[in-house]
Amino acid sequence: MESLHFSSQEKLKSKKSIDLLFKKGDRLFHYPLQLVFAPTEHEESVRFKAAFSVPKKYHRHAVVRNKLKRRVKESFRLLAPRLRKRLEEKGERLNFMFVYISKEELTYNTIDKAVASLLRDLMNLDKAERSSK
Repeated sequence: MESLHFSSQEKLKSKKSIDLLFKKGDRLFHYPLQLVFAPTEHEESVRFKAAFSVPKKYHRHAVVRNKLKRRVKESFRLLAPRLRKRLEEKGERLNFMFVYISKEELTYNTIDKAVASLLRDLMNLDKAERSSK
C-alpha cells in the first residue's frame, strides 16, 4: 500500500528556491488556487517539494489562513502518491507552490476539486510543454 505521508523532506522551505520559483516558474489556475511550478534538481531522493500559501492580503485572521492551508495540504496529501508515481515514471523533479487566491473561505470539497484538477493538468503536461510555457 502506498504511503499517504507528506514528509518534511517534501516541504519547500528554502527562501532562495521559493524566490526562484516565482521568478522562473510556470503557473496553472483553477479557482480558488494557483499552482506555481518549476523543474529543479534535488539532491535527495524526493521527486517534488511543495509549499502552500494563503495571502494575508485576502484573509486577515491567522485562524482562517491556517484553516485554508490545512484544507489544501490535506487534499494534496491524499493525491500526492499519484504525483510521486508519475514523476518517477518521467524521471522529473519539481518544486511547486499552491497559492489560495480567493477572497472567500471555501469548503474542503471545492478546494479538493481544484487541487485534483491542478495536479491532473500538471501531470498531463509534457516536459517540453513545461519548458516552452
